[in-house]
Amino acid sequence: MRIFSFLMWKLRDYWIKTLIRKVRGKRFLDIGCDNGRFTKFVNSLGKEAIPCDIEKRNLENFVLLDANYDFPFESSSFDCVLILDVIEHLYRPENCIKEIRRDLKKNGILIISTPNSNFLINKIRGKRRKYKDHKFEFDKKEFDEFLSSNGFKILNKKLIPLIYEYFQIAICIKQ
Repeated sequence: MRIFSFLMWKLRDYWIKTLIRKVRGKRFLDIGCDNGRFTKFVNSLGKEAIPCDIEKRNLENFVLLDANYDFPFESSSFDCVLILDVIEHLYRPENCIKEIRRDLKKNGILIISTPNSNFLINKIRGKRRKYKDHKFEFDKKEFDEFLSSNGFKILNKKLIPLIYEYFQIAICIKQ
């Protein structure tokens, strides 16, 4: 099972990096940056990524940020926002997505991922598995509605891995 989990995370990271490469803009915000692997990847492409997390990280240009509350950035200051496996941990995901929308430039890109609460194992069990550190969980339909009701149009969405469908990864444009 560990090898499957490892491969699933590798596949997720591959798709996220593929989406990042397609973004034309130069200025990124990485919310919930953790160890900064996507921040470092963005920077390796000659773009600028601002890493932020609720816990202090040893990263250049790091911003301490609780994504439940208002962000300290000027409106329309980013071409792309990454929020990868963070939204489900927030008490106030609606506030976070509104702040993301405010901080994105016109036609800005959002790359977001979250677990699918109705993935294969949950379907087999006939119920959702609730993770103790998840405040909100989204099935495929709820995730799409959450994004569209907050001013984002989904350009592309992947469910990874195909049959298991644990991760939902979406690339969206600010409307």
